[in-house]
Amino acid sequence: MKKIFLTMFVALFLMPFMVSAKELEPYYTNMNGAELTEQQYNNLLRAFSKDTIATMTVDAINQLKDNENLKKYEITKYIQIDEFYNASGSLISRLEKEVTEGDAKEFVNKQKNQVKTIATSYTDTHTTSMKKVTITLSPGMGLEIWATVTNTWLSIPSVKSFDVVAMRPSTNSSILVASVSGYQKADNTTHKYDSKSSNTKLNSGGLGISMNIDNAVTSTLECSITAQFSGYSTTVFGVYGTYQHATSDVSLSDSQNYSFGDGYGHVLKFNGSVSSKYDQMGGVYAQIDWLNI
Repeated sequence: MKKIFLTMFVALFLMPFMVSAKELEPYYTNMNGAELTEQQYNNLLRAFSKDTIATMTVDAINQLKDNENLKKYEITKYIQIDEFYNASGSLISRLEKEVTEGDAKEFVNKQKNQVKTIATSYTDTHTTSMKKVTITLSPGMGLEIWATVTNTWLSIPSVKSFDVVAMRPSTNSSILVASVSGYQKADNTTHKYDSKSSNTKLNSGGLGISMNIDNAVTSTLECSITAQFSGYSTTVFGVYGTYQHATSDVSLSDSQNYSFGDGYGHVLKFNGSVSSKYDQMGGVYAQIDWLNI
């Protein structure tokens, strides 16, 4: 009897400490192997998209996952691009303008309803495309800023080569750039990048990732870059972001033939003839004032 009682006592004592195998499993594991509980994943969702979280470095995840006060400051632009080609297919002119979110949604609805955005005459062809470009800044636990620039195509581009998504700090002082990640999501396929990728160009002046657009993409296309900035000495810190689309075929080396500065989108200064192979789209800018957050 004592033996049975002792066995029951030990079992009851251990029950609160017994954890099922399911409870020990992580709620979420990203593409780089970073593991998160449900609370940690929800923490990150306050400042980052699901696709950004999926491709962030393990180091970035570990720095941010337990921060329950993450917030984001976001700027979004919708850009319409009209291109005019002559009968031989050469580009005559290109017009870019910022439109409202309503205009962009109307464009997307026309695409869904298969309304043509290509007008053809005997002499030329006119095409219209649309992009959504967003820059997001998120303060970290210390005096670092996490920045993300994302370009979402609202219509799939006809030219698929090395596009460049890039950003640079607004200050000219020496800035530390770390925990670089990026992705190209083409339909349901995700291509990820980091600081070690040959597609990545990185120095204290900024960073850029050249993304070879997936030839198989048919319906949705998004390209994004994320990094941590630190080492600045001002209370106001800003980041310029840009997405440059290759309008003709370029190599990886050509796509990286640039320096960081007040060039396309206030970020990229392409060298030589390479500059004519990109669409020269304007950029986005956001800043954080540490005294007012």
